Amino acid sequence: TPVVASNTGGIPEIIKHNYSGILFESGNVKALTHAIVTVLNKNKKSRTSMGLRLSKRIKKYCNPVLISQQTLEFYKKIELMHRGG
Repeated sequence: TPVVASNTGGIPEIIKHNYSGILFESGNVKALTHAIVTVLNKNKKSRTSMGLRLSKRIKKYCNPVLISQQTLEFYKKIELMHRGG
């Protein structure tokens, strides 16, 4: 399923505009409307491809094991900095 999302926070890091979803300017109702219409006007194959690309990106970048490892490494770096090492 293709996604329509605002271009705020970390969302644009996962959703690439016109590749794995449609991004719009947060708070802009006209842009949201345009994004929804854009998705609806795409043919089924394009919508399916967009959804599959997003699914792959989410599996790659939002993997709970990967995120926990990165978080642990971050805390270890902070601990080393705090100790002066």
